[in-house]
Amino acid sequence: MSFQTTCPECGSTTVSRSQAEEGFICINCKHHFPYGEAEEEYKYSLDMVDWGLYEIPEWVFKRTYLKNLDLSAEPFDSFHAPFCNRIDYISPQIGLLTSLEDLHLSDNNISELPPEIGHCKELRFLSVARNNLKTLTKEIGNLKKLDILNLYHNCIEELPVQIGGLTGLTGLHIDSNCIKYLPAEIGNLINLRILRAENNQIRKLPPEICLLEKLETLHLQSNRIETLPDNVGTLTSLINLNLENNELKSLPRSIVNLKNLKEFRISGNQSLVSPPYEVAVEGLEVISEWFDEHLEK
Repeated sequence: MSFQTTCPECGSTTVSRSQAEEGFICINCKHHFPYGEAEEEYKYSLDMVDWGLYEIPEWVFKRTYLKNLDLSAEPFDSFHAPFCNRIDYISPQIGLLTSLEDLHLSDNNISELPPEIGHCKELRFLSVARNNLKTLTKEIGNLKKLDILNLYHNCIEELPVQIGGLTGLTGLHIDSNCIKYLPAEIGNLINLRILRAENNQIRKLPPEICLLEKLETLHLQSNRIETLPDNVGTLTSLINLNLENNELKSLPRSIVNLKNLKEFRISGNQSLVSPPYEVAVEGLEVISEWFDEHLEK
């Protein structure tokens, strides 16, 4: 809902929001006045994109009622450069914002999240994409209500086993990191629909990934995967499966059970021998025929 805001001092409608002071300022007479009827629309959200920040201002942590906080940055180019946020430190005081539902921290210089992030238990959306994260605090597993977790384009080498505590998660974006393996606890994410883990260094998938019965999109391209779990065919909700540019040598026969697949990509796996690469790139129907012909039913 939007309100026509009028200055009570001079009657002008040319007003601007003053986020730091929680109210409006009249451009005409410089009068400051509270949100009034617009409080519900403005009080609980704070948009601080490109304020030229290097850390989060102390006054932000006093607003414990905040539900939406955006501290992300626009693309770093000649136009945005003077204004871009370049936050490199998240204070433990972030844990005071216990009402937060959406937290945007993308495109900063953050190298770690403090354990106190685990106190923000109302979070539904958390994005720390395109930062310098090398590790992920285990307290991330306390965010039981989290729906979307964006961690793509960082330097993360491994996920904590506590990631399995995010049982409400529907989207996990960990692409373009340095991850070498996925923990078995990934199988606890029973509501996961999207898993993007492309452009990492993953060699092997845990069998527990086959427990993700609601998974619809699985992106694993540009890793170092040599084999898939034998029961991969139990992921019958899959619509999109991308395995391009890995080191696959064989495919489990159960892969032909993925009847709902609309997009299957496997090019760039020239090491495949079972079935042969030239068979695999023709799609699941041809793969199924090859198995029927060469292996006992």
